[in-house]
Parts: sequence; structure tokens; C-alpha cells
Amino acid sequence: MISYPKTALYGYGASLQNTDDDGEETGGYSRFIDFSEVEWKKSNGDPVDKPKGQEWVGDPALLQKYGRLKNGSLIHREGIFSDEDIEDEEELLKATYNHLITVAWRGMSTSMSILEIQPLLSIAFSQYRSKLHSEL
Repeated sequence: MISYPKTALYGYGASLQNTDDDGEETGGYSRFIDFSEVEWKKSNGDPVDKPKGQEWVGDPALLQKYGRLKNGSLIHREGIFSDEDIEDEEELLKATYNHLITVAWRGMSTSMSILEIQPLLSIAFSQYRSKLHSEL
């Protein structure tokens, strides 16, 4: 089985306490915050463009290297980043993007089940056994 790194992540932060119009806590909590209302522009020095309203952040270079082909176009391999200690949307976006590029260096990994590798081991053992008997 081949595993590819994610090229885009959704980010979720803290669940904040709800308050009334006077700023008093009501005892309830909000949904987990996200960064959909934060806008990034490379022209402003941000690492990638992310329009306001977009609920995920992706990396164009990772998309080109590891993206999935669907109907002739590359699409992102998506994942989720969560840190319930982050209460600020801008900070959450930065942490999510940093996580994306930090884990992406791991690149492709492969793994095989014992059923997939067993024929290879059988061939290797058979060759070893033949060589061992020829030396006796």
C-alpha cells in the first residue's frame, strides 16, 4: 500500500465559551473555531494564497508533487489538523500551515502486508535452500 502526504489541511482550534450581549459567559461552548474568515495573500508576505471563506489551506508545490489526478486535474489530498489550545483564527491558520509543511517532508511511504510479501520471501528462501544444498 502506498501512502502519500497530505497537500491541504482543514484546521480546527478551541471551542470557546459563549457569552451574552454583556460579555457574561452563558455556560455553553461554540463549535471548534476554524480559519475560514482569515485571508492570506502571497503579495502581503503570506506563504500561500488562501481566500476568505476557504476552510482549508493547501500548498501548491505539494499539490504538484503529490496531488491526486481526478478527471484530468490535480486535486488536493486532504487531512485535518486540530489543536484545541489555539483560540485565535490567524494563529490556527499559521499552525495548520506549519503542520502541513512540517509533515510533508516525510514524503511517500510504503508498507506491505504479509500476504503481499510472502511470495517474495518464498522465492528468496527457495534460492537460499538451493544454494545451501549445492554446497553440501
